[in-house]
Amino acid sequence: MHENEAVAREMFEKYIRGYARSALDHYEFHHEGLADIPGYEYYGKLAANIRKHGIDSFVNFLAELQVWGTPEQVFNKLAEYQRRADAGAVIGVFSYGDMPHELAQRNITLFAEVVLPRLKALDVGCDIGNHVPLTIAAA
Repeated sequence: MHENEAVAREMFEKYIRGYARSALDHYEFHHEGLADIPGYEYYGKLAANIRKHGIDSFVNFLAELQVWGTPEQVFNKLAEYQRRADAGAVIGVFSYGDMPHELAQRNITLFAEVVLPRLKALDVGCDIGNHVPLTIAAA
């Protein structure tokens, strides 16, 4: 996330797309032989789809599942997801791939200062955590 949309796009391209590509490589989603393994038939169909549309298309699909952009865009996406799923909470991912620690920390801080207060103001129909502060293992 970044205040500047062009910088947010650059971060998306470098870190989120890079992470999506590494997930594709690690899990071998493009390996069509998975269709022959009981329980992995879905992945075989996924591999056929990747062959049909191309690896870049699949990487884009995986990457676009992540929430990214300016604080306003991030809030709007999360608010829309909340509405669609009737969600009461969100788990944020603020670091992808080889993102420097300082940049990930900046993402968390920007989210906490700009986006989180707006999310907390949404009426989601439930009370998560009973106002008990959460502790974070990695600071």
